[in-house]
Amino acid sequence: MGLIGLLLAPLRMPVWLLEKIRDEAEREYYETDAIETEMRDVEQLITNGDLDKRDGEQRLDALTERLVEARRYHAAITSQEHGA
Repeated sequence: MGLIGLLLAPLRMPVWLLEKIRDEAEREYYETDAIETEMRDVEQLITNGDLDKRDGEQRLDALTERLVEARRYHAAITSQEHGA
């Protein structure tokens, strides 16, 4: 690493850290198993009467949209990894 590399190192660390945080947040947000589990939990809350049906359906709609988005995200990642 040359002098310029050493001078830029303090700037690269925060960028690297922010990229890692972003990657982890994306991984968690697009985790299809977690979304499906949350959908089952909401359905159970509705069934038990612990959640108003209208509110539950709104949450399920939002989770369904997120699940579709997550599947598209994973398909895009897979496509990029295979060079398509």
